[in-house]
Amino acid sequence: MPDSRADKLIAARKQASRDKHKHTLITLNRLLQTGTRISFAGVAREAGVSTWLLYNNSELKQAITTGMQRPPQPLTSPPQAPSEASANSMRADLELARHEITVLRRSERKLRERLQRTLGAEIEQIDRADLIARITDLETVITTLRTDNIELAETNGRLTELTARQHDELDTANTLLRRYMKEASRAHPDPARPR
Repeated sequence: MPDSRADKLIAARKQASRDKHKHTLITLNRLLQTGTRISFAGVAREAGVSTWLLYNNSELKQAITTGMQRPPQPLTSPPQAPSEASANSMRADLELARHEITVLRRSERKLRERLQRTLGAEIEQIDRADLIARITDLETVITTLRTDNIELAETNGRLTELTARQHDELDTANTLLRRYMKEASRAHPDPARPR
């Protein structure tokens, strides 16, 4: 039984892989027909697959590379010279767009001025005495921190010096202990030890 379940899982994965492959080719074909510029990232995004799949499947990689080398194809036939009516229509659209841009710029300028006035009013509402009090508090905190920093630096220096002295004393004690052990072993030799 476990083998048949594993076989089903393997078959399902193979089918999913074939479906992704087919879907990617269809997506690539659609992009080519619409005249979209082809890239690995673009095809992966449109098809909903990873770029790893595209680079590691030789058929897909070749198809995308070929598509990248083809010039984009327009959706319709090349545009023909506009008629007089369509040229007038385009001029009217252009004038309308220019008018809308002018209106939008004017509106943006008014909004900026209003925002500047509002911010200026908010700043003016802050009491000068409050600002002075805040600055004084900050200066007090800075002074306290500087004092603490100096004290910590001095304490650190003392501790470093004390640690160095203790290392020296420990080295001296180790040297004396070794010397004492040598002298003790000479004074009281171990009878079990061969000479």
